[in-house]
Amino acid sequence: VSGKGGDRPQDLRIAVSERRTVETPVPGQVGKNQKDGRADSGPAQQPTVMPPVPGQVSKSPKDRRADSGPAQQPTVMPPVPGQVRESPKDGLSYVWIPPGKFTMGCSPGDTECYPNEKPPHDVTLTRGFWLGQTEVTASAYLRFEKATDKKVRTSAGNPDLPVVNVSWDEAKTYCQWGGLWLPTEAEWEYAARASTIGPSDTAR
Repeated sequence: VSGKGGDRPQDLRIAVSERRTVETPVPGQVGKNQKDGRADSGPAQQPTVMPPVPGQVSKSPKDRRADSGPAQQPTVMPPVPGQVRESPKDGLSYVWIPPGKFTMGCSPGDTECYPNEKPPHDVTLTRGFWLGQTEVTASAYLRFEKATDKKVRTSAGNPDLPVVNVSWDEAKTYCQWGGLWLPTEAEWEYAARASTIGPSDTAR
């Protein structure tokens, strides 16, 4: 205490200094934050990040969907021999012919070979192809005529019978419309033989 101005103390000021006792925290102790009164367990601790394990599936923070890593491309299975599919354009069925090798021309034991079938020779087809399971029907050709604004000349009758009176050029145009092509002689014989080695008229 200090006084100023003679015997009578004036402007007395008392300075009090408190010595606070600071306790050492013990493990697991929870204190109170002086600002908001919330429990305070000490310095902010960083969350523990566990390393991923093989096969772990995490959640995307945006949409919470399962996220297993980079987007995977869908697996496209190749066609199998004999597989049949329908064309969305002409509505006909087509069979998958796999690539392969065969002997083209006159087969051993065939006594009715034409001169242009000799001599027999090996042919390799390096890529497979789709071949019509049946001849082009009248109804399929009618689709082509209507889709291309051609004059409809398909004769009336059973629409499931083969179309007739079609020239080579018209057949080629039909194939171009349907995303097809006229099979080569080798492709046709290879498919007709169906892996047989006898005369072509006995192939099944």
